[in-house]
Amino acid sequence: MGEPRQIENTAKREINRFRQQQSKAALNNAIMLMAHDFSLAEVAEILRAHADQIEEFG
Repeated sequence: MGEPRQIENTAKREINRFRQQQSKAALNNAIMLMAHDFSLAEVAEILRAHADQIEEFG
């Protein structure tokens, strides 16, 4: 059996990986939902604006 610290590190990595996957899935779902109510050009514009904010404020 692994050391307690190794188990903690493995658990943290797996939790982080799971959260990343869920975040990507939620983002994809939001984009698909937006695509039903906005033109694809509008969706792209909205996403670009968000990307710009992320890059600006990090």
